[in-house]
Amino acid sequence: MHASTIATNALRGQMRLERPRVGMLVTRGFRDAIEIGRQNRPRLYDLLFEKPRPFVPRELRAMLRDEWEEVPVYRRERLPRGFRAEGPALMDEYDSTTVVPDGWSFSVGPSSCIVLERS
Repeated sequence: MHASTIATNALRGQMRLERPRVGMLVTRGFRDAIEIGRQNRPRLYDLLFEKPRPFVPRELRAMLRDEWEEVPVYRRERLPRGFRAEGPALMDEYDSTTVVPDGWSFSVGPSSCIVLERS
């Protein structure tokens, strides 16, 4: 949860701006921890308190298994158009890494864009 706290705090500055679309990788069983939060809420007994929406929507939270797993790593610049692979996998780019969880696949579209979809 330490890394999610750092990431959440970094995004808090975006409150008045359009929030970036981000995903989150968590260990199995912790998918909703960011939404549940802590018990030290500022208005614990306020029945009209509305929780703020989570920074990462539930559908963009991917759960990982609890053990190490060998997965293929694809270099983005080496993938031809039409290439397709099933998760779990990693796609490495010069400025980011995309995690393709188990049950998902990715393909390189006609305009060289990456398309992620559930298998």
